[in-house]
Amino acid sequence: MSGGMEKPDVYEEQRDIAQRIEQAFIHSYEQDVKDGIVPWVDASRIIEYMEYMAQEGLDSEELIEYLAKRSGIDLDTLKQMWAKLTDEQKEDLLNEIAHNIAFDGFTRLIKAIVDDLNRQKKYRKDRREVLKYALYYICDDDSVDYDVLEDVIVSVFWPEDKKKKDEEAYEDFIRGLELAKYLDEETVKEAITTYLVFGIVESC
Repeated sequence: MSGGMEKPDVYEEQRDIAQRIEQAFIHSYEQDVKDGIVPWVDASRIIEYMEYMAQEGLDSEELIEYLAKRSGIDLDTLKQMWAKLTDEQKEDLLNEIAHNIAFDGFTRLIKAIVDDLNRQKKYRKDRREVLKYALYYICDDDSVDYDVLEDVIVSVFWPEDKKKKDEEAYEDFIRGLELAKYLDEETVKEAITTYLVFGIVESC
């Protein structure tokens, strides 16, 4: 009888461990945003850093130390928790963290883009252009994929002369738009529909 309960108990513990690490990590990211760090830049750097360290292995010292630092969980405690997860669970956890902060950073950037398009008169014509390509994209027009839409948005906000004046801000903008690669296409289209298309249409 006790043997039959062992596996469910182990699985429940592993699930609780994964949830605790994820929630603590996400809370740390949210605190960064509250402290004024640009969310899409922070999200991009966190994900890239996790990917880089995970290349050394799911049990690499660098990755575990980073997870402990970001989550605020004591290093020895996190090591013990991490050791109880299977490789598949560790990979799923890292992917879930990446997905959640990528979605948050991406949607925050889209909202900022829409806010500029709606508030600034200089973007009045460009706003219609962005809306047109966004509609093509979400309606599965074969000629417009996400990369095309991204190019249209970038051309509006970052003409060549502006790029040269502030290359760092330009690169941060691109990093934010490219968070879409950590999301499935359906999620990206839903975000574009909700935050970009509706955001523009509601202001017209």
